[in-house]
Amino acid sequence: MNQAWISTSLWKTFVVVLGAFFAFVNVRAIANWRPALDPATAGSLGMIVSEPDQRHHQRIERLDSDSPLTQLGAHVGDAEATATRVLVQTWGSYPRTA
Repeated sequence: MNQAWISTSLWKTFVVVLGAFFAFVNVRAIANWRPALDPATAGSLGMIVSEPDQRHHQRIERLDSDSPLTQLGAHVGDAEATATRVLVQTWGSYPRTA
């Protein structure tokens, strides 16, 4: 006779805890829906990029004057990865909007 390596009550407890975790994550996502659907709330890098080339690189074709990348020194023609790296390296140095 095979013996179960986990009891029925322990298995049920695990499933309930896992379900509660995913319910919590879903409720939290529903509560924070605005940044996902409203660009004014989520913010923008204010740039238009080109189609990816063979190496999947994209060049910046247009930068808005209020773009955080402009404030950090990115220019039209820079690779998107370079501009984003500049943004990530100095993330805390430009003013964030609430």
